[in-house]
Amino acid sequence: MVKQIRDFIITILIVTFVFAFDDKSKLFQLGDWLGNFVRVSASVALVVLVHYFGHKWVARKYGADVVHKIWTIKRYGWSKRAHFPLKLHFMNLTIIPINSFPLGGVLAVIVSFLSNGRLYFTPVEAIDIKCDEHKRVGRWRIKVLERECARIALAGPTANILLALVLQSFNQSGMFDQLIWISCLYGLYHMIPVSELDGSKIFFGSQYLYVFGLAFLLSAFLLVMLISPGTAFFISVLIALGIFGFFFIKTAN
Repeated sequence: MVKQIRDFIITILIVTFVFAFDDKSKLFQLGDWLGNFVRVSASVALVVLVHYFGHKWVARKYGADVVHKIWTIKRYGWSKRAHFPLKLHFMNLTIIPINSFPLGGVLAVIVSFLSNGRLYFTPVEAIDIKCDEHKRVGRWRIKVLERECARIALAGPTANILLALVLQSFNQSGMFDQLIWISCLYGLYHMIPVSELDGSKIFFGSQYLYVFGLAFLLSAFLLVMLISPGTAFFISVLIALGIFGFFFIKTAN
C-alpha cells in the first residue's frame, strides 16, 4: 500500500509538470509558476484517481483487483543480455544496480523540455491486474480471462472520457476547460498498445474491444467541446459501432 501511495504521488507530480510546464506567462516568475503548478496538480490528482477507480470498479465485478504502479520497462534491447537488473560500473569502484527504467516518466519530462511545454506525454503509470481466486469460485475459470483483463483495462480511459463529458455539462463559463483537456489526453494516451499500458492489455485481450473503445474515445474527445455532452456521447457510440462493424466484417472474411 505504501508503494502504491508513493507511485500515485510520483505520477501526479510528473503529469502535473507536463501540463504546468508552460504557464502561458510571457516572463518566468517562480512564484507564479509554482502557484500554477499547485492548481494544475489538483486537476491531475482528480484525473489520475478517476482513471484508477474506473479500473478498480470493473475489476471487482470480475473478482479481481488492480495495483497502481509507475510504468517501467524490463528490457532495453533484443539480445538476451539487454534486460534489467543492470549494473553500471563507475571507475571499477562503484556498482549502481538499476532494477527497471521508468520509461513513461522520463519521456514525459523530455517531451516537455524539448517542446517547451507545448506537447504533452502523459502515460506515466500502469496497472497490474491481480486475481482474487476466492472471489472467482464458481466461475468458468479461476484465473482472470484475457478478455476480462481487456475490459478492466478499458475502464480507466473510459472513466476519463466520461468525466470530461460530465464536466462539459457544467462548463458554460469555461472553468473546466483545462481539466477536460487533461482528462481526455490522459485517457487517450493510455490506449497506446505498448508494454504494460492499458492499450496493450486491451489490444491483446480483445482486438474487437480495442477497436470499439478507441473509436469511441477518439470520437468523444473530438466532439466534447463542439456539441452538447449528451449528443457527443450518442454520436461517439454510433461512430464506434460503425467502425466496429466494419472491422468485424473485414476480419471475418
